[in-house]
Amino acid sequence: MQEFNEQAQLVEEQLIAKHQEDLKKFLEELEMSIPTRPKDSAELLNLRKIQETLAKAKEYIEAHKVQQKCFQLV
Repeated sequence: MQEFNEQAQLVEEQLIAKHQEDLKKFLEELEMSIPTRPKDSAELLNLRKIQETLAKAKEYIEAHKVQQKCFQLV
């Protein structure tokens, strides 16, 4: 019975070590998969499109106003 308890304790310690190692690997992979730069909001993307359209139409003053709104959002 003593031998069985020792072996069971050894297996338990090995499982705990394996779980800790798996958790460490998972957390590292998760950290690498998270993008470092957040995505722009829909409102910001829309304002940039408007700014670009105004600049192409040579409405520079209005394009500048929209650009200032974009800077406020960022």
